[in-house]
Amino acid sequence: MRVNVSRVEAVILHGIELRAGDRVRIRVNQLPRGLSGKTAVIEGFEQGVASRTQVVVRLEEKRLAADGSPVRLLLTLDEIEAG
Repeated sequence: MRVNVSRVEAVILHGIELRAGDRVRIRVNQLPRGLSGKTAVIEGFEQGVASRTQVVVRLEEKRLAADGSPVRLLLTLDEIEAG
């Protein structure tokens, strides 16, 4: 199955323009390992089939995934704040 995903260059969140490379604070309590309140760097944005913009972020701290790569998360705009 192929999903059509559009790239988004920037978003405005609470009056602040966010782009790839900007730092944000994670604001979701359902994530494991106490990630709420942690700082992450935006790697990019995607707009899915439901026209909902999602944010790809990389944790700024030195946590690594099981395969040794940096931890990356796919979040909604409601789950981040400009940091």
